[in-house]
Amino acid sequence: MDEAQYRQLCANRRRSRPASAGEVTPRDERRAVRSGRPARSPVAEVLARAAQAVRAREAAAEGWARVAEPAWLRGAVVESMRAGTVTVAVSSGSLLYELRRRAHALERHLARVVPGAQRLVFVEAEAPRSGGD
Repeated sequence: MDEAQYRQLCANRRRSRPASAGEVTPRDERRAVRSGRPARSPVAEVLARAAQAVRAREAAAEGWARVAEPAWLRGAVVESMRAGTVTVAVSSGSLLYELRRRAHALERHLARVVPGAQRLVFVEAEAPRSGGD
């Protein structure tokens, strides 16, 4: 191996090193061009998706507050909104039965109030865990 080959080998190693999580790689730039979005690092992409999920959940919670009867609001809380499905966690069995019985009408009403909401799912809320012992 002569000096020119050695220098080329060192230059290639510098270029092919792993990118840091906050660095925009050429692959990220190509993906951004194809999708029509600005180039973002993997960390920025994760943060942007998390912020989008929080905004969607907040919009669904506001819509649920407008659609639900006031007596339901204490026992039924919006847990998430993903891909058009609003998931509501319900704390009592009787309320869960009542909401599932009225699910179709509530779903239609929520779809008019919350942009992107297509489906309404009711799940039983998990009981709070006791800490410690």
